[in-house]
Amino acid sequence: EWSDKDSCWIYPIPHPSSVLYNRGTEDSWKRELAQFARVVRGEVLDAPPVEVELLDTVDKVARFIKDLRACDRFTYDYECRAQSPRWPHSDQPLPWWHLDSRQYTLSFTIEEGRSSVLPLMHPESPFSPELVRKLLVPFSEVLASNKPKSPHNGIYDDMQHYRLTGVIPYLTFDTMPAIHTLNEDLPKNLKRNLSTIFGWPDYDVDAKLEHPLSVLYPYNGFDTGGTWLLWKWCEERLAESPQLERYYYRLIVPMLRNLDKMMAHGVYIDRSLLAEQLWKNHRIMQDQARQLPVENPNSPQQIGKWLYEGEGLPVIKRTETGQPSTDEEVINRLAQRFPAARTVLHYRQPKKKESTYLRPPVYSMRYSYDGRPHPEIRTTSPKTGRLSSGHHTIPRPDPDEPVNPRYIYTAPPGWTHIAADYGQIESRAVAWAAAGYPETLDGATGMLAAWADRRRDVYVETAAYNLDYELIGQSYGNEAVSKKERQDMGKVPVLAMQYDISAKGLREYAWSGFELEWSEGDAARIYANFHRLWPEIKRWHSREAMMIKERGWVRSKIGRVRRLPNALTDNQYAVAEAVREGINAQIQSLCSDILQRAHTLINGVLDESRAYVVANIHDALNLEVRDDYLVEAVHIIREAFRYAPISLRDLGLKMPKGLLDCEIQGGAWGAPKNRMFS
Repeated sequence: EWSDKDSCWIYPIPHPSSVLYNRGTEDSWKRELAQFARVVRGEVLDAPPVEVELLDTVDKVARFIKDLRACDRFTYDYECRAQSPRWPHSDQPLPWWHLDSRQYTLSFTIEEGRSSVLPLMHPESPFSPELVRKLLVPFSEVLASNKPKSPHNGIYDDMQHYRLTGVIPYLTFDTMPAIHTLNEDLPKNLKRNLSTIFGWPDYDVDAKLEHPLSVLYPYNGFDTGGTWLLWKWCEERLAESPQLERYYYRLIVPMLRNLDKMMAHGVYIDRSLLAEQLWKNHRIMQDQARQLPVENPNSPQQIGKWLYEGEGLPVIKRTETGQPSTDEEVINRLAQRFPAARTVLHYRQPKKKESTYLRPPVYSMRYSYDGRPHPEIRTTSPKTGRLSSGHHTIPRPDPDEPVNPRYIYTAPPGWTHIAADYGQIESRAVAWAAAGYPETLDGATGMLAAWADRRRDVYVETAAYNLDYELIGQSYGNEAVSKKERQDMGKVPVLAMQYDISAKGLREYAWSGFELEWSEGDAARIYANFHRLWPEIKRWHSREAMMIKERGWVRSKIGRVRRLPNALTDNQYAVAEAVREGINAQIQSLCSDILQRAHTLINGVLDESRAYVVANIHDALNLEVRDDYLVEAVHIIREAFRYAPISLRDLGLKMPKGLLDCEIQGGAWGAPKNRMFS
């Protein structure tokens, strides 16, 4: 951009030292440097090399429909209303389900260098809304077919088309998840990829503003023209790694189609229970606020003044503005010396619960076109390969909490909410990896044998070892260890130490995640006990660390690659972090991928008029099932979960049968008195 202050053009690019600190950015940094060289040499194109046609008459639309039906492949992209006074998230585009959502233009590219744009609900559109819907009928037929097609971030475009027509496009490729699959460290932005790979100029417009049709339609056409080039580029790169290519087409693409259907359905919420939880949570927040000796508990400055000036506590960390920090990490550390500091977190927890988990569904129901909240899924945010949610977030269940936002997600009258998950899937996968990935459970030892034996409980045995209790007979359901002891002294250490962590890290994990106040000696003893009880876990960590430091990447058992270039540097802290990421990524991505295959299997068999998946989160799928279909649906779900890891053998997964354990419950999501299906 041009700088009036310096009278020159400025091309922002990361400093080389930042690349040395995070080698994962090296490829994108080199691309930016190459683009800068093109700028200096005058080799950047003056305009995107795409001829854009506006389909502003019925005759033009009819002619293009014939071309679209005859073409071998195509790309597509929607441009929509940017913002609304009734949308509070100015940093995010107006969601497709919002009452104020409007689909302005729809662009197609059916051959390189040529795009065609159909004006839709734009204020300057030559077509009436009724005519637009009629014109879209043949487009919907092609979009719903299995003809090869690709958007860039299809979850956005597919939901826009569904909102306008009621038809979900049948996705066969998506360039954004493809880039993420190739290298999760590369930028996902379409414009940045077009400039750094193909030398395109910056043609972006401010997505937060409304634009005239004369500006919007060429921009829309450039997007599909660029997606066409990027599609071919991604296909070529995937073809260079056949295993990764199979993984993308056989797992990622079906997963994207599943997510389209799931997001379209939305979720059902018990409005009266939501109101009750809001009221109860607000009372808790008020009670905690009264225990803080400050006038405004929302003010970090007042909290800091109380802790640092009033109580004389040491300043552990400062904010970017130089003020003493009062973030969660700091408060947790201060509370070890001054327990009353914990009150800050006890106030902030219900406040966060309200703003993050309880208020968003209220807003969604008020402004959703169908009165239902619709999940927001991001497929390329976590580098581990798992999914993440957008502004509408659903927490994990915690039956011990007085307010549990997950309970509000139920089912309408005549339907039942089903929650199906793999119990302790990560710990089971870790035990399998630590045992050397055997194909059967015959002769299993250590933690793998414990998880495989239905009479044993890894958490109970870990807790008993830490508490020096003697267990007689089976450990599963053993009353010698209480429920709280199983959680605090068994589950917490296992969850923390199944991945690489130090004794100090274990202590911080227990405090920050569960408010377990262990001394350094306690943490060291629990750390040592874990490795004495399950010694194969440490040996697995050591083997993986050695390979990660040698290769700089890891590959899951079904082909997903996580690149870790920092493991090849001389920075010991960066190397240690890369090793932890590599160990975590293999297991977390595998667990997520098994769940995605279960989702695909379920969608292939369930009667969509009587049951459908409404949430896909962590290790669980949640469904709404009509009561007269309940028995059959539960059987289908259980068989899909059982068969999912077996069905991944074509991608190289040879997990032993019986290792994973499926649990299915019916009732309010996460409620402690759910109906168990055996």
